[in-house]
Amino acid sequence: RLAGEGYGVTVADGPFGRRVTFDRPGAKRTVVRDGGLPPRTAGVAYALPFALAAIAAALVVPTGLRFGPGWVSVWLAAVAGCVYGATAALRRKPPDANGRAVDLAWSAFAPGIGRSPDAARFLTRLGRTSLTAGEPGDRGKPVWELADHAAVLSQKGGPFVSLFSAAAVLRAVDAGKIGRDVVGELHALFVAFLRGELSAPTAEHMASLVTDDVALTAGERGRLTALVAASAFDAGLVPADLPGLRRYVPHVVSLFPDDADDLRALYAVWRQKPSRPWDRAGECEAIFTLAARQPGVAARAIKADPGAVLVHVPEPFLYDLLGPVTVSRRGVRFGGATVVDPRTEVAIVTTRDGGELSFGKSVFTLAQRPDEAIERALRRLLVYRAESLLPLADAAKDDAPTGRGDALLDSLAVACPLCATVSYVRSGQLGVPKFS
Repeated sequence: RLAGEGYGVTVADGPFGRRVTFDRPGAKRTVVRDGGLPPRTAGVAYALPFALAAIAAALVVPTGLRFGPGWVSVWLAAVAGCVYGATAALRRKPPDANGRAVDLAWSAFAPGIGRSPDAARFLTRLGRTSLTAGEPGDRGKPVWELADHAAVLSQKGGPFVSLFSAAAVLRAVDAGKIGRDVVGELHALFVAFLRGELSAPTAEHMASLVTDDVALTAGERGRLTALVAASAFDAGLVPADLPGLRRYVPHVVSLFPDDADDLRALYAVWRQKPSRPWDRAGECEAIFTLAARQPGVAARAIKADPGAVLVHVPEPFLYDLLGPVTVSRRGVRFGGATVVDPRTEVAIVTTRDGGELSFGKSVFTLAQRPDEAIERALRRLLVYRAESLLPLADAAKDDAPTGRGDALLDSLAVACPLCATVSYVRSGQLGVPKFS
């Protein structure tokens, strides 16, 4: 049963099929059938004539025939059993009742529900529930239209902000379910906030949905983190701005790397994008660039090293066997081994069966001798991390906030009419003085 604000959809399965009850504020309850007979009931219905014929045969077939009433009854009963089994097995089962209730709510209520505050609250709850239930194809048009309309209504504030947030996140998630990149769709929502196109309350509500209700894999969540952080740097934020933002929009900040050192390492790589000093180590790419262009590689790198900021993809057979080379503040990682000392031995040895690659204390036995490019890449990445990445990341500790974070929070600021104290007002909490 799905219900809220006087609206309700109840899906009940019985022996003779599914019945759906619709409730609307101030309207008479409506009950309709949904679909045909369930598989077992349909099997009984189709097999019943043969079963009755078997009983009749036992009563009316003469006993003097070659095949007496017993044989005829047995054959008819067997046919009845086959018909029942085939019907029960092949007949399509009704969809999940919970998901069906969500889909019916979209088709029955969303197009004509209006946009009153009560309707907005119901649609917000429906949108949040739909993140993990129902079929995106069935609700595609209502969701897209609702998101477009709610974007305009959100200017009124109140429940309409929550409505737009839920509709926009649901539209992004549904787009991912029908073949588009869900991470890219969600990332676009937060880019709009970082550019000042969305208010802080809207972004905070969207972020709360993403962190609490949207089912993302570890690789997808890591890609989203890298993309949001890089977009924040593009928008003028620096790591020193995040503590101020965390107090007022904690869910938005939860989309950034949890560890402050990891964030500063990512910022160091972002600052070096124009010069790309890591290219001297071989073909490398920043994790936020891979997250946008090569999702599969980025997801594998993040799984191997959640704090990865740079990724080197070795030759195909090494990549298939050992994965990518990742660079983070914790070290250079390859094949499950992490090395931090730039003087660590890295060597390739030819063996009778192929080759061996020594990387610190780890020795990888390979079916063929790897190209020397991997040896050069590992050595140079160790040096780059120690001599360039870590010093630049440590220097970011001394950066002062830019003030860009305060600009993003302006939509939360409310001045007291009596004392003129400016506070940031957040849903469900008392106002927090801006400069306290």
